[in-house]
Amino acid sequence: AVPTAPAAISIPWATEEETDQAAWILIRPGFLVALFLVGWAVDVMVFSAFRVDYMTALGLAKDELVSPQRLISLAAVIGIALGFFRSLAHAQVPLPLVLWSILLTYVAAILAILGWLPGPL
Repeated sequence: AVPTAPAAISIPWATEEETDQAAWILIRPGFLVALFLVGWAVDVMVFSAFRVDYMTALGLAKDELVSPQRLISLAAVIGIALGFFRSLAHAQVPLPLVLWSILLTYVAAILAILGWLPGPL
């Protein structure tokens, strides 16, 4: 008898609909964070276009703000990564691996944001 590869890896604890819902529960916050970053970038661009005094409005110096290009690029990276993981969730990939990958992507994104913040005074 020749061993054959399984067509799909079954998950004993959930149906296909439940695993799809679990993936959406983990992916949705990432997309919301990406939308927040895009909104923040638009806010910084509006402040720059209308020459708003940052110190008066926000209590921040202009050099303490993150550039809109960095915010939009981070939002794009998050969106692309989450779209990739979403497509993996629909493929024949074991879902627990995809779910852990999404969680690790969130950790990497938080570390990236913390890396861009100004140092302590």
